[in-house]
Amino acid sequence: WNVAAHAMRVSLEDCVAAQAEALEGPGPGLVVASSWGAAVALVAIARGLYAGPALLLAPALGRVAAWCAPVDPGLSASTLHQALGALPAEMRARMVVVHGTGDPIVPLADSLALCRAAGLRLVAIQGGTHSLNEALTARAAGAASAACWPAEEGLPRGSVVLRGWQDAEGDGVEKDSTLHGNGTAHHDVVRERGGPPLPPLRFSARAAERARSTAPAAADEPTILDLLLQEALFGPRLSAT
Repeated sequence: WNVAAHAMRVSLEDCVAAQAEALEGPGPGLVVASSWGAAVALVAIARGLYAGPALLLAPALGRVAAWCAPVDPGLSASTLHQALGALPAEMRARMVVVHGTGDPIVPLADSLALCRAAGLRLVAIQGGTHSLNEALTARAAGAASAACWPAEEGLPRGSVVLRGWQDAEGDGVEKDSTLHGNGTAHHDVVRERGGPPLPPLRFSARAAERARSTAPAAADEPTILDLLLQEALFGPRLSAT
C-alpha cells in the first residue's frame, strides 16, 4: 500500500473540498494561486468548481499528479490535462500559467506539458525562481521585453517569454499578499483529522480591482504582475517581438 501517495491524495482532496464553498455562486473575481495552491486550483477548475479568470503561478500539478496517480488514475497528469483541455475556449483564454525558467522546485517542463496538452497560455519569466517574487514586482520593460514562443512548441497564441526584467527601484509596487503560498504546504500532507482548517486559496479582489482600474496604455510604469493580472482578466495583452 502506497502510504505516501494515499496521503498526498487525501491532502489534495481535502484542499479542493475546502475551496468548494468559496468557489460556489458568483465566487471571486479572480483566483491567484501558487505552487501547491495552483495545483489545487487546476483540479477544482477541471472539476467545474470555478470558471472565472485565474493566474496560476508555478503550478505543481505535474508533481502532485505523479504522486497521486498510483492510487487514483483520475488524478493522473494526462487525465487532468484532458479535462482542462475540454473546457470551453473562452474559459481557457482567461487562465494564464506563469513559470520562471530558473525554478529549481517545479520544472518549467511541467508547465510546458500542461499548456501544450490543455491549450493554456504560458508566460515564462526568464531567470524567475519558484517564488517569482523579484520578477513579479519588477518594472515591465514594455513591448521589447516579450518574445513569442517558437511555433513548434505547440503552445497557444499569446504564450510568451518575458525577457530583460529588472528589479524595481525604491519602494516599487509590493506583491499582493494573495500571491503567497496557497492551500497547504507539501510537508503538511499527513495531518490529523479534526485539526485546524486548511487555509483557503487566496482570492485577489484587491489585485483584480487594481488591474481593472489601470488601463495598460495609461499604466504608470506597470510591474510584470500588473501585466499578468490584465492578461487573466482581459486576455492576451503582452506585446511580443
